[in-house]
Amino acid sequence: MKKLLIIVLIFQIFLGFAQNAVSLIDAGNSTYEAKKYNVAEDNYRLSVAKTDTLVAGQYDLANAIYKQKRLNEAGAFYQKAVKIAKTKAEKAKAYHNLGNVYFQKQKLEEAIEAYKNSLRNNPTDEETRYNLALAKELLKKQQKNNKNKDKKDNKKDDKQDKKDKEKDDKKKDDDKDKKKDDKKDGDKDKKKDDKKDGDKDKKKDDKKDGDKDKKKDKKKDDKKDGDKDKKKDDKKDGDKDNGAKKDKKNPNGDSQKQPKAQRAKLSPKQAKRILAAMQSEEDKTQKKVKAQQVQGVRVQTEKDW
Repeated sequence: MKKLLIIVLIFQIFLGFAQNAVSLIDAGNSTYEAKKYNVAEDNYRLSVAKTDTLVAGQYDLANAIYKQKRLNEAGAFYQKAVKIAKTKAEKAKAYHNLGNVYFQKQKLEEAIEAYKNSLRNNPTDEETRYNLALAKELLKKQQKNNKNKDKKDNKKDDKQDKKDKEKDDKKKDDDKDKKKDDKKDGDKDKKKDDKKDGDKDKKKDDKKDGDKDKKKDKKKDDKKDGDKDKKKDDKKDGDKDNGAKKDKKNPNGDSQKQPKAQRAKLSPKQAKRILAAMQSEEDKTQKKVKAQQVQGVRVQTEKDW
């Protein structure tokens, strides 16, 4: 008896909560119709807090949140509504709105699958069929655009690769040309250096040869001058010896002029030496004359310079 009373009490409490949740849902629907979606959300949340087994509570709460554009949160409540739905009509509505959430998020493949599930539960829903066709068409265009974009990207990449290849090839050609130019410049510089070294060596050789030639010429000139000086000295000495012989032959001091010798071009050194020799000879002659005490005319000498 007591057990029965407990069961009845629990049922009455649960019924009270359910009636309370239903009244909250009704209040939420009124504010929803007035487009007061945030107030409707509060009523629906209180209803779900009372009992989460009512599909209407989860579904209506998801609708209020969807109207406020909180798509992820709305999608979660639609999925809960699908799980606790007991009739095909309830499931069809929950799947339809879940498809709308995916459609708004541009997840077209998920939206198409949700619309298909809705039609499986309610094949006569033309609105769901229209949404499914629209999602398929948009997906096809999206895939086509992605394909064209991939082609453009591939062409762009190919074009960029071609440019990069041409740039690399140009750089390689420039490097080759630079190496050739550097080699040419190096060869030119080497030739210039070789030419400079050759000119230097040639100048050195010419200078050495010139110095040798100068030395040879100087030796020849010195030899010639020495031979000339020797001949002149020999001639002077011969003339002096002849004069002495004549003085010996003329002890009485008869005056006799000596023939003049031809003038020759002498260096100052040679002239000085000849003058000294003549002076010495003259001194000897004077001494000799005085010794013999012979008065005569002094022999006139010609200075040969």
